Amino acid sequence: MRLLILTQFYLPEPAFKFADLARGLRERGHEVQVVTGFPCYPFGKTYSGFRQRFYSEEVVDGIAVTRLPQIPDHSRSIFRRALYYFSFALSVATIGLWRARKADVILVYQSAFPVGLAAWVISRVKRIPYVLDVVDLWPESVAATGIMRNRVVLALIRTVVKFIYRGAERINVITEGYWDNLVAQGVSAEKLSLIHCWPGSGQFDPVPLDPRFARAEQLEGRFNVIYAGTMGPVQDLRVVIQAALLLQDIPSVQFVMIGDGVESAELTTLATQQGAANVRFLGRKSPEELQKFYPSADALLVHLRSDPMSSVSIPSKTFAYMAAGRPIVMAVEGEAGRLVEKHRCGIAVRPSDPQALAEAVRSLVQMPISERNRLAECALSAYQDCYRSDRQIERFESLLQEAQHTGCRTKSTDGEPNLEFGSVAH
Repeated sequence: MRLLILTQFYLPEPAFKFADLARGLRERGHEVQVVTGFPCYPFGKTYSGFRQRFYSEEVVDGIAVTRLPQIPDHSRSIFRRALYYFSFALSVATIGLWRARKADVILVYQSAFPVGLAAWVISRVKRIPYVLDVVDLWPESVAATGIMRNRVVLALIRTVVKFIYRGAERINVITEGYWDNLVAQGVSAEKLSLIHCWPGSGQFDPVPLDPRFARAEQLEGRFNVIYAGTMGPVQDLRVVIQAALLLQDIPSVQFVMIGDGVESAELTTLATQQGAANVRFLGRKSPEELQKFYPSADALLVHLRSDPMSSVSIPSKTFAYMAAGRPIVMAVEGEAGRLVEKHRCGIAVRPSDPQALAEAVRSLVQMPISERNRLAECALSAYQDCYRSDRQIERFESLLQEAQHTGCRTKSTDGEPNLEFGSVAH
C-alpha cells in the first residue's frame, strides 16, 4: 500500500506510537509519507534547529516526512490552543494537499478534531479513503478539563466530530469506553476497531539495574514509587503529596516524580510548603533515561482525577509501565483499573484519595518480595502477549488494508471510475 499519515506530532516530539507505526509499516513493504508539523510539543515553542516555514521535506528512517507550519502553544488559553490545532489543520488542507503524494489510504492521528477536517478535505479532493485513530474524545475531553464550558461551542464541536466520523472509512479507538461512546453517537460498530496504544518498540524493555545510576539518583536503599508523565489538572497529582505525608512513618518510601506540565512548578512548591521531603521532582527525562530509572521502581504510579473521561481512558503510560515489567499502582477509575486487575499486575485504587493511595503503597511495602515480583512478571507477560508493538502494528496493517478494499468497492458501486485504487501491494 501507499500510505499517507497525518499527525500533528512526530519525532523528535515524544510521539513514539506513530513513529513506531510508520517504521513498522515501511518494514512490511509499504510506502509511507508522514505529514506533520514543525516540532513544538510539549514545550509550546519550536524546537531548536527548526523554524516555522512554508514546508520542509526530509527522509527519516526511510520514511518521507513533510513538515508544515503551525502556531505553537501549550498554555491554558483556549484561544491560543485553538490556534495551535486549527493552524496545523489549515496547513494540512492547503499546503499538505499540494505536497501529499499519491496514496491508497490516509491514516489520521486524531488527538484533536481539526486534523480530521483536514483529512476529510484531502480525502474528497484526492479520492482517498481515510482511517481515524481516535485517541481523544471531542468535545468530552475539553469539557472534562474545564477549558471549555460554553454549551453552544461544545454542541458545535460535537456536530463537526460526527461529520468527521461519517466520512471515515474505518475508525480505530483505543479503549472499550471510546467504542461505546462512538456507538452511542450513531457510529456503526462494523466501522470500528480497537487497538490499544503502545510505547515505542524496545523503548521501555526491562534493563539490568545500574547501581551507580541508582546511587547517583538517590534511589538506592529506598522503596521507590515512580510517576513519569504529564503534570496537569487532569492528573491531579496533589494527591501524591498528601499520600506521601501519610507515609512519613515509613522512612524508606519516596515518590519520584518525573515529567513536567502546567502544574509541575506549583506541585514542587506545594511539596516544600507541606514538608513532604519524601516527594522528589526530577523534571523531564528522555525515554532512554527513564529506562534506567524503572529497574529501581518498586511500583509505578498512574493517576487521573475522577471524571467521565477518565473512566473510559487507559493512560498510555500504562503500557510503558507494563513493558518495563514493574508493579503498577493504578489510581484511575473504570477501564484502566479493570485492566490492571485483569492482568493481576498491580493494585487498583480510587483516584484522588490520598488515604487509598497511601494504603496501596503501604501494602506493597509489607508484601513479600516474591509477591511483588509476581506482579512485575504478570505486567511484562501481559504486555508481551497482548500489547507489544509488532502485534499492534500488524493489526493496524490489516485495518488499513480493509479500508483500502472497502474504499475501492464504495467507489465502484457509486458508478464512478476507480482510477486511484489498485490491488493491495504486499
